[in-house]
Amino acid sequence: MRPGIPVPKPRWFAILAAVLLTLCGVPSIPAPAQPVRAGDVLGAEPSRFSLDPFGKTPVPGVRATKITYRSRDALNRPIEVTGTVLVPEKPWRGTGPRPLIGYASGTKGWVDRCAPSRQLPQGIDYNGPQLAALLAHGWAVTMTDYEGLGHGGEHTWQVADSEAHTVLDSVRAAQRLPGSGLGWQTPVGIYGYSQGGGAAAAVAEQAASYAPELVIKGVSAGGVPSDWNVHLNTYQAGRLTTGTAVMVGAGFAHAYPELKFGRYLSERGRKLYDFLRSRCLAQPDSFLALLGTADGKVNRFFGAVDPFRTGPWLRRFAENRIGDRRPPMPVLLFHGAQDEIVPVDMARTLRRDWCARGANITWQEYPMVEHILAFELNTPASIDFLDRRFRNVATGGNCGTGR
Repeated sequence: MRPGIPVPKPRWFAILAAVLLTLCGVPSIPAPAQPVRAGDVLGAEPSRFSLDPFGKTPVPGVRATKITYRSRDALNRPIEVTGTVLVPEKPWRGTGPRPLIGYASGTKGWVDRCAPSRQLPQGIDYNGPQLAALLAHGWAVTMTDYEGLGHGGEHTWQVADSEAHTVLDSVRAAQRLPGSGLGWQTPVGIYGYSQGGGAAAAVAEQAASYAPELVIKGVSAGGVPSDWNVHLNTYQAGRLTTGTAVMVGAGFAHAYPELKFGRYLSERGRKLYDFLRSRCLAQPDSFLALLGTADGKVNRFFGAVDPFRTGPWLRRFAENRIGDRRPPMPVLLFHGAQDEIVPVDMARTLRRDWCARGANITWQEYPMVEHILAFELNTPASIDFLDRRFRNVATGGNCGTGR
């Protein structure tokens, strides 16, 4: 070694070597990437939570973030899902960490613009008042768009396995979102009605196996469509929204490609499917189209074969039946006795199934109340139930009483 020529320090030598390799056209070797887990946040951007459909004025004191996160579909394959995380700006003054609600949305529609993450900033999401009530308690809220809604692809409407995964992973994503103030010790409550009730009930059954690290204190699930074999082949005919059977079929076919739903549709079924899949449920023409299907049976939407009575469909419906596993956490299960969309007998069966398995179930049935009104009437009861669970107040349930 000649005097006067310094030996480069190792870190500068590495930098010099990398530059020379790059200039010579030799690519550098990237560091091994960390595997992406279910619930990991893939993207985040500021959003807005509004209850004002005209001026779109944000609800004050709420930080809204639209997220893209990793989840898994009904076949356990990785997927990307979008959602919204809402966190009150005021510090949490309660005992322990700020609670988080995994809110399972009711049906919004079947096209991306119907997704909650797109409707919330516009002030047109009908779940908005319930979200505001939860936020007023100082709780954070995470709300998934579900699979195939808001992020391209096809919406797997009413597929319990997919919906449970996307709700649970939205909770994980909210906990992992930088700056959310949430973490793995965050107490969690799950809340949903109708489609969201099915998702919440599926979460109650699957959380222990799919996301055992989550501290889920309680689940409120109402208007639960728990068994599509029974619903479509027994109750659905002649109900006000018989036409939703077409969209259930489409949702399951999107989740399970072997079902090939399109081959079974009659001309009338195809027209209804094409019409509904381009609209949001809250649009007047969508609602009127569904009301116009109340004059007959489900099989008029099909040709020679009713797929819902064939083996492959019966098996997939059975796989997604809710009531076969005991929820380990307390559950508030509620329903309107005059529900014209999801028959109350199905909810009563779910209650009996869960109670028979030793679950802690609080059953609330509203006499002379239909589907939409039950959702509105129960809001205070659900919030009180979740509040008591967050304060660790014992909930004994009422399995030993009533029907």
